[in-house]
Amino acid sequence: MKRLLLFTLAVFACNEALASADDFRCFKSIDHQPPIRLQIDFADAKGGYVTYERGKGKIPVALTEDKVIRATRDRPNEGMMRWKEDATVGAGGEYVMVSQGARVSDFRYIRKTDGKVFHFEEDLQASGENACTWNK
Repeated sequence: MKRLLLFTLAVFACNEALASADDFRCFKSIDHQPPIRLQIDFADAKGGYVTYERGKGKIPVALTEDKVIRATRDRPNEGMMRWKEDATVGAGGEYVMVSQGARVSDFRYIRKTDGKVFHFEEDLQASGENACTWNK
C-alpha cells in the first residue's frame, strides 16, 4: 500500500511538472530599437525564469506579488503579478504583468540600477510549441 501511495504521488508530481513545462509567454519591447525580446517561464506558483533573446542564460525570478486589481462577475478577474530577479544572476530588476484571463494588457521591466521602465507587448508570432522562436 505504501508503494502504491508513493507511486501515485510520483505520477502526480511528474504530471504537474510536465503541465507547467510549456507555460511561457513571449514578449518584445515597444519602446526600444532594436526590440528587446524575452521569454518568461512560469515554473510554479512561486516563480520561474526569464530568458532574453541575446542573453547568456536563464534568470531566476521569484513571485513577490499576485493580486486582483478588479473583480468582475461575468469575466475573469483582472490581476497583477510582480516577479523580482535573482540579483546574483540578473540585475535585480522587476517584471510586472497585468492580465485578464489569457489577455496581457501590460508587461514591463523596471531596471533596479536607475528605475528605467521598459514596456513590452506579447509577441504571439514568436510563440513556439515549447519556447519562443525568434527570427535571427
